[in-house]
Amino acid sequence: MASAVAGQTTSQELDRSEPLGGEAPDMTLPELQRSNLAVWLVLGGVALSVLVGMFAGARAGAIGIGVVLVVCAIFRAVLDRPVGLVIRTRTVDIILYGTTAVLIGILAVATPSI
Repeated sequence: MASAVAGQTTSQELDRSEPLGGEAPDMTLPELQRSNLAVWLVLGGVALSVLVGMFAGARAGAIGIGVVLVVCAIFRAVLDRPVGLVIRTRTVDIILYGTTAVLIGILAVATPSI
């Protein structure tokens, strides 16, 4: 029985910049509203990019996704704790969002078949 339990993980891996409870109790209401607004804007941008990709072509949709990733990097750099956009530390998040945006943009422009 101990071997069956040993293979399962019961704890969740939390972001090192977040409190242990997984919540941000020290955030004020305006900060939390800005943070939630950032997530909704990003989700709206992704949805819009998918629609653009469906109707205007994959290249335009991929460029739209690249732009959304740049916006994610800006939100992560400016906001204290944008809920839903925090993956690791601020620097790592900005580098990951920015690098992915550049790579998607390059592939969207350089790939001749999309």
